[in-house]
Amino acid sequence: MTVEIRLTVSQATLDAYDEIRLERAAVSDGFLAAGASQIAAIPLVNGHLSYIHYDLSGAPLSWYRTRFATALPAYSAYTAAFQGILPPLVSMETALEALDMSADSPKVGLVRILLDAISARIRSVTGRMLEGSPTTWDEIYRLNGGELWLRGVPIASIASIRRVAFDGTEDDPYEATSWRLENPASGHIRLRGLWERWAREMVEMPPYVRVVYTTTGVVGPQFVMATIEWLKARWEDFSRDRALASYSTGSDSESYNTAVAGKTPYSVAAELAGLSHLTGTGGGPI
Repeated sequence: MTVEIRLTVSQATLDAYDEIRLERAAVSDGFLAAGASQIAAIPLVNGHLSYIHYDLSGAPLSWYRTRFATALPAYSAYTAAFQGILPPLVSMETALEALDMSADSPKVGLVRILLDAISARIRSVTGRMLEGSPTTWDEIYRLNGGELWLRGVPIASIASIRRVAFDGTEDDPYEATSWRLENPASGHIRLRGLWERWAREMVEMPPYVRVVYTTTGVVGPQFVMATIEWLKARWEDFSRDRALASYSTGSDSESYNTAVAGKTPYSVAAELAGLSHLTGTGGGPI
């Protein structure tokens, strides 16, 4: 999947070095010998203090670190390990066009913060990662019956399903005839007879299963439009004259409470409700 890494450097760094060396590891302390896990060398450009790199082979839990290098080469010390983010659901160009704002506006930074927050919130309320590209997931779920709802949807394919004991030991993968993907859009899987079989075998309930599957990563037009609508609504709140935060004239009154500025606009909430991934009785990853 695509992970976005944002880097900021100082003018002193620009003066002393020529490029950023970016490294990736699966865990925060899993970096190999110097340079062994390097995935990118990003040229430093005089006058540019901010850089964005898209790691097309990244994962949600990938860790990164950087150091600076000269042409000699000579290197700086490494930064502390950090994680990237999923890209926003619409591009900054689209967001600025929706707000009728130029790319050189001093408020672009605030738009980026708002767009990141809205994208993260939409992913949270819908239960979908919306990765933007096919992504393979390896997750453990706790079952409460013979049905299972995977969190990452839509589903492109399922590689394996296997039972996992509480102590972490695992069975061999079950035959594909033992389960069926009922609905790729909702991630609904029916476990054909497995639940009953485990009951006969006196398996400790509820059992756990490890599912390895691949999602399509598609960000549908509904999510794009919901993001834009939410962005425009919140930007209007930010732009509202604070002197008009509350007024009353006779029977006419209106109040704007800044404490609810982060809530989903009603129209967007209704739209997202139809897109939400309802887990039913399938539980979720642990």
